Amino acid sequence: MAVDERWVECVSEAKIPLKTWVHLTAVFNEKTGIKIYIDGRLSGELKTAGQLTSAAGVDLIIGMNRDKRIPSDPVRPFATLPAWFSLDAILGEVKIYNRALSGK
Repeated sequence: MAVDERWVECVSEAKIPLKTWVHLTAVFNEKTGIKIYIDGRLSGELKTAGQLTSAAGVDLIIGMNRDKRIPSDPVRPFATLPAWFSLDAILGEVKIYNRALSGK
């Protein structure tokens, strides 16, 4: 995400298992930063401060890139053509709030 017009990244320590339902939550607080919860347990945190920088003039896209990208870690070195990438999952519910919720 972008905070104060600079890109930041919060990475989870835990891996999400294949073919298993998980409750994934990401929380951004302007004073404390980003926290990721998997099934209610804190699994990633990035301490940062600032305001969320929204992308102006475009729709919100969840689970897919906006344009074709070159793979970052290709299995075959020759397989590096730009491609569409997307989340391979079923999203049961997506909620977006205008304030940071607690970890509970």
